[in-house]
Amino acid sequence: FYDNFLNANPTPKVKIINNLQAHIDKKFKVASTYQTTVEEETVFGSLSFSTIEARVVDVIDVKTGLRVNDDYKGLIFNEVDHPVVVGQRYKFSNNIWICYSTNSIMTVTANAYLHRCNTTMNLQDDYGNVHQEPCFIDYKILETRIYMKENIDVPRGRIEIKAQMNSWTNKININTRLMFDSISYRVRTRNGYDRRETFDTSTVKYRDFYAEIDNNNEYDNLELQVADYKEYNYAINTITNLTAKINSTGVIPYSVTLDGNSVSETVTWVSSNPDIISISSDGTYTALSVGSAVVTCIMANKTSVSSTINCTISDSVVYP
Repeated sequence: FYDNFLNANPTPKVKIINNLQAHIDKKFKVASTYQTTVEEETVFGSLSFSTIEARVVDVIDVKTGLRVNDDYKGLIFNEVDHPVVVGQRYKFSNNIWICYSTNSIMTVTANAYLHRCNTTMNLQDDYGNVHQEPCFIDYKILETRIYMKENIDVPRGRIEIKAQMNSWTNKININTRLMFDSISYRVRTRNGYDRRETFDTSTVKYRDFYAEIDNNNEYDNLELQVADYKEYNYAINTITNLTAKINSTGVIPYSVTLDGNSVSETVTWVSSNPDIISISSDGTYTALSVGSAVVTCIMANKTSVSSTINCTISDSVVYP
């Protein structure tokens, strides 16, 4: 009886929270700050977003009591229990924003404080793909001076870079070179000590880098804004033409090379007209009807590398 009584009669705290949520549901949209164009990252580190309801408000500097500029915004959510995580990314007003602080511990509502990503770190993966990682660079140069060398005066400057901690930024180490606006920088320190839970190292979601200006070298790609750019010359080798009879099946042979040497890589297959010829994940084709189609073999880890096969399906006997 007691358990049923508790289930039917929530505690005062639960009642208050439920009443607050009911009030928010009625009044949340009645505000000039209410927005329906805010998007929240669906999976941490994915840069995939879905639309949420939120209020976008100004941020006040607690030291001066003055409004901070448009590089900083606050988010108020319509759900009192909306999950808020430092490092979470949002998208609105043609910008990516990163949550750098929250107000959600032991509070009834959850708020997020964001700063605008004003540039990207352009990084290469092990296949040569260039990834643009949103980040924030403070407008103030932390250190700027002329460093006296024996033969020439070298300008020195140190910048602070803030970004989400994910699989891309985890690759950035001391001495990693980055490029911003065709100027190269070398990472000198990286900080990942801001744990959200004191004893849990996995709760670090936000990372700071400090980098010094560095001389450009012959491997820096100014067009792609990638320092120490490396060429990865992959190629897929297949037959160029296939002629087959209706209802026949077979496997299209292929190989993948890197700088001319054979390597093992996953590929995907696509038919331009599956009603004429279908293709399975292992390259097995089935000729289904008379006509022509193109089958494309694509390297899974570098989709810019592909090979095409022109296919002709006939209802007569096909001779090799």
